[in-house]
Amino acid sequence: MSEFVRIIDPSGKTLRNDLYNSPPDPASYIIFKDGGLVKAKNGRTGQIEFSDPDAAKVIRSAADAIPNGGRIVFKPGIYLINSMIETDSKAVLFEGESISYKEGYGVSAILRANATMDYVMKINGQWTSLEKLVIDGNHKASGVYLGGLDNYVFRCFVLRTSLYGIWLAGVFNQWVEDCWIEWNPIGVQATENSKIIGNHFVENDQSISISSRPDVWIINNLFRNPVTRSINLWGTPSSNVIIAFNIFECDKDSRSEFMFFSSNKQLEYVKIMGNIVNGGGLTDYFINVGS
Repeated sequence: MSEFVRIIDPSGKTLRNDLYNSPPDPASYIIFKDGGLVKAKNGRTGQIEFSDPDAAKVIRSAADAIPNGGRIVFKPGIYLINSMIETDSKAVLFEGESISYKEGYGVSAILRANATMDYVMKINGQWTSLEKLVIDGNHKASGVYLGGLDNYVFRCFVLRTSLYGIWLAGVFNQWVEDCWIEWNPIGVQATENSKIIGNHFVENDQSISISSRPDVWIINNLFRNPVTRSINLWGTPSSNVIIAFNIFECDKDSRSEFMFFSSNKQLEYVKIMGNIVNGGGLTDYFINVGS
């Protein structure tokens, strides 16, 4: 919060007015590793409130304890997740302390599935955000399930999942922005009112799959070397799907497609504009339309 602060001399004369910016609210909890333990420190009191070898148990305890709108910050390290982390209806910001696409994900907080489960994280509420985290399915779990509405995944790595990198299952306004999504059977499964903007999709079987849902925006993404296809639109026609200003690249021999539509009727509901195609290795089709 910003406010003006008056600076006065001993006589009471005003010397100047300064704009004072109060410091940001501290994290509700800071998650970090200490030897074989994962600990959650209260960001205000500095007290260790939760400690356990099981990272998922500590993260769930912290998420249950914080107020609506709280913030959980993860120190860099590999957190082995033995059971799914599921949130309730509260708004929570899960945030890594740092992330670097240039250096790779080794300088980040990595939530890595260590057992077979549905998802590493399942978000059920509203206004929950994941930022600067690495979600590693380790071929044992899907990555992130976004239920509810108005949820956000920003600047995260999502990789090596068993099926879905991110499933946008909520009913309204789910965002995936500026993420690196790699080596997944399906990078993003989109639902209605999904915004998929500014991401890197690299060597996924299918980068984005859309099944009979309206109002999906796919804008300013990079799709590189899909195994099967970059965008798969299937089922009954979807309304108001925008595919715009993306880059589609294939620099290795591939028998894949950049876009697939299961029915030519779907083209009545899809706007495709301003995309760049570089098919060096080239694929079978840029756009493949079913009957």
